[in-house]
Amino acid sequence: RYQKIHNAALADSMVNFINDYLLDFSAVHPLDVANRPRTKEIRSAIKAYRKNLAAHAEYQLESAVSFFSVFYIIYHLSKWFYKKEALGRGDYWLALGIGTYLTIEYLPLFLFIACLLGIIVYWISRKSVLPFAPFLCLSLIITSAITL
Repeated sequence: RYQKIHNAALADSMVNFINDYLLDFSAVHPLDVANRPRTKEIRSAIKAYRKNLAAHAEYQLESAVSFFSVFYIIYHLSKWFYKKEALGRGDYWLALGIGTYLTIEYLPLFLFIACLLGIIVYWISRKSVLPFAPFLCLSLIITSAITL
């Protein structure tokens, strides 16, 4: 089935995943080509591909799920505490996409920077409601720059 992804960060992370782990390997061939190699001919390439995918893709999945889980828990705790939605649902989906890019070791730094940016903008603007997604995106940029 085909699904349209409306979240740009999630769509970009999916495209990056496909480019990095599916298209650049000799074990993956286009299905619309008549002269595809037989499985026996590319068995060693398939084995190397599986080994590489297991080593790298699983780690990104673990990180993405961790980012998502932390923000999902924050969403429900804040909703329970404030008796209304304090964090949008899009924020935990955005965190899923960001988690495919940042590793789990940077989650505390990423979250700290996003919250700090939100607090600073709140102090300056004094708006009662601020979207958190821009601070997540800025935090991603800052965290990436710090960790380079």
